Amino acid sequence: MAKKSKKSHDMLVPRDHAEASFTEMVPFRSSKIDLKKSPLMIFALLTAIVAPMLYITMGLDGQTTDIATKRSLFAWQVNLSVFYILASIMVAIYLYARPRRPIWVYSIAFVATVFITASPIFGILAIPFRNTIPGIMEMGLTAPTFPARFFGMLMIAGLTEEWTKAVPTLIAFWLTLQVMQGKTKDKGFVSQFRLRGPLDGVLMGMFSGAGFIMAETAFEYVPRTLEQTIQQTGSWDAGVAQALTLMVPRVVQSFAGHIGWQALVGYGIGLAVIRPKSKWKLIFGAWAVASVAHALWNSAGMIHEYAYYLVAIATVIMAIGCLLKARQIDLLEGGEATPDTFGSIIVEPAKERSAPTAAPLPPAPRASAAPPVLVPLASAATGAIALDIDGLQIPLRANGVIDLSAEPALGGRGVGVTGMVVPHPTRADVLGLRNTGSVGWTARLRDGSQQQIDRDQNIRLAPGVSIAFGDGLFGAVVAL
Repeated sequence: MAKKSKKSHDMLVPRDHAEASFTEMVPFRSSKIDLKKSPLMIFALLTAIVAPMLYITMGLDGQTTDIATKRSLFAWQVNLSVFYILASIMVAIYLYARPRRPIWVYSIAFVATVFITASPIFGILAIPFRNTIPGIMEMGLTAPTFPARFFGMLMIAGLTEEWTKAVPTLIAFWLTLQVMQGKTKDKGFVSQFRLRGPLDGVLMGMFSGAGFIMAETAFEYVPRTLEQTIQQTGSWDAGVAQALTLMVPRVVQSFAGHIGWQALVGYGIGLAVIRPKSKWKLIFGAWAVASVAHALWNSAGMIHEYAYYLVAIATVIMAIGCLLKARQIDLLEGGEATPDTFGSIIVEPAKERSAPTAAPLPPAPRASAAPPVLVPLASAATGAIALDIDGLQIPLRANGVIDLSAEPALGGRGVGVTGMVVPHPTRADVLGLRNTGSVGWTARLRDGSQQQIDRDQNIRLAPGVSIAFGDGLFGAVVAL
């Protein structure tokens, strides 16, 4: 017993902080950090894999004079280089955006766009714009005047390619509609891939834009330029030099080009999720703006070579504006009061919204009914409030906890439905309900708009707000 007491006593002796600990000297062995959860590890591992492969292919290229082998090795170098640069850009954007979702979700959009662009699917998607107006391809490529060149490029490049790149984001939008309408359950892949708002839309759009650059530049433009130059000059070295001269600016342009244009489209689609009344105007409007910017870039040389600067600057301003606004909306709805965003985003309490004077809230949906749809947060009201579920009133007080699985009156329907009442950091009269459970909620606000509340997201409380918890559970916030 004495030995055990001595051991326990020794364990209480504080460490000497003047001396480095083992895990401080060998950081990757520390239990206080988790390398596999760091998004930066994606970039680091990518570098560790791509760099040796580039050196290996370079060495093999120097050891052969066979042109077929050189073509194959050069293709590998181009594909790896383009992918690495684009992946680095995407990781940087992801780390800044911090969307509370793993990066592989958005990488699906990248892979899907590469596949669509490099497959016959692209030709099918292009039919309405490239095959319905006679001579439209020639107009876009060779028209001698700016108006004709612009219209041709609007059809064959702008509308065609921005629509093609938007396909993964539109699929995610469709999954969200299915969840809203109760046609599919919000779990598994659906829960991960569906759009929650503008931030998801912008990121999916940007990753899709990167995928299009990958397919168009590495698989089409660079190999074609290589072959054409070799045929014209008879020189392998001249072909490689011309191909690389094309590859570098096409990839560098990414944010001022395909990534930036698709950020606009993704923002419109994502905003349509939380602003469903304007969804078609938002989606088609964003597609139109991105398509016009794309066509202007492709035809700017008809005006003056300096016109490219204007189009590029306008594109990056719009794209960054969409990303910042999407991030600000995500911070506001996620309840973050002091975001670390380099001072570029301001998150303030939402202004009080007045309740509608007409049409009361619809009756509570039952298990077979579609849950309501999604939107941003409403403000809370002063005074005591409660959550009314089938006549059961649960008081909602600051820092209180609700657990519907512990309510016998609900007959076990509340499994997985838990929440915490959180006070606003600066306004004492505003309360929010944070979803701490395992299932998503759908809320209808006092102005008739609606919002999806995922895990760790908040809904601001006020009498007149209603929440569908799933499994036929429907609660209304009422004044006491």
